[in-house]
Amino acid sequence: MSVIDVAVVVGYLALMLVIGYFSGKDNESQEDYFLAKRSMPWIPIALSVAATMISANGFIGGPGWAYTDGMYPVMVNITVPLAIFFALWITTPVIYNLKVTSVYQYMELRMGPKTRMLAILQFFVNSLIQVSSMVYIPVLIVNTITGWPMYILVPIVVIISVVYTLMGGIKAVIWTDTIQMLVVIGGVILVVFTAINGTELGFFETLAEAKATGKLNTLDFSTDVTLTNTFWATLLGGTFMWVRYFCFDQAQVQRILTAKSLKQTKNSFVVSAFIMNLVYYFMLFVGVLLFIFYGGKEFATSNEIMITFILEELPIGIIGLIIAGIFAAAMSSVDSLLNSMSAVFTKDIYEYYFAKDRKESSLK
Repeated sequence: MSVIDVAVVVGYLALMLVIGYFSGKDNESQEDYFLAKRSMPWIPIALSVAATMISANGFIGGPGWAYTDGMYPVMVNITVPLAIFFALWITTPVIYNLKVTSVYQYMELRMGPKTRMLAILQFFVNSLIQVSSMVYIPVLIVNTITGWPMYILVPIVVIISVVYTLMGGIKAVIWTDTIQMLVVIGGVILVVFTAINGTELGFFETLAEAKATGKLNTLDFSTDVTLTNTFWATLLGGTFMWVRYFCFDQAQVQRILTAKSLKQTKNSFVVSAFIMNLVYYFMLFVGVLLFIFYGGKEFATSNEIMITFILEELPIGIIGLIIAGIFAAAMSSVDSLLNSMSAVFTKDIYEYYFAKDRKESSLK
């Protein structure tokens, strides 16, 4: 890596810390820290929710997946509109109007304290697993690209994420995620243009060749249960997955609760789903372009495809931006989980079981 690339990465990481500091300067209460006084604009919330859904795994692994399977993996998100509809008209209005901090406070009202505690336990287990993969995989990727040792990269991602999240609370999460989403989008756009220019075929000629190879096919109505990414498999599994994610995942619900009004909450949900699907589509589309770019060349692993392209085809400065994008995709997922775990521990464990007047505080 060049000095310019390193400077870009360092500058990006420093920017995250600056945003975290200024976001938290006015925090005075739990409502400030966990809900931003319900005063956040809906556009940053939408970008933040989308950023969490676009992990570093997708930034590198998505193109590799499409390189081998074509655009079929886009079917994973086919049921997102159904989940959004369910959230907009059924769960979100109820949870928002209750003025709760944690979605598990609502669960106790509906299903009792035992269900609440079981849900909290699965949330922490699931979050710890997610955080581990969201740190390890992008760090492994950056290690491959830069040669920097893992014992340096892991603390960088974790410590910086913890520091700016600790300083700024949910406001820092949302504003840093907004920047991170823009960095990821910029990185994807740069790779798309570089790949198209590298094929020397032109945009429409590249599309025609990709179509001829079958890489642009998306719909598969096969009933063969051994196949992945079929319409029926994603319709069934995807509906449950995305309903849980948009309606009952604390990391998502908590950010939605920071909106100024229920109408803005709904706006942020709809726009976040649109952005996430669009970015995910282009991440996969990058893999199709790279298949044409490399003429279908075989790689040892799917992750090697994007990494090889970054190292061999992108100019100085842009490599630093792409690495910043990988960090961005990782940190946008990690910071959300860190803040939501803090909120759940405070409201659902500490106040509920240990603080004085816990019964009254559990719904404050």
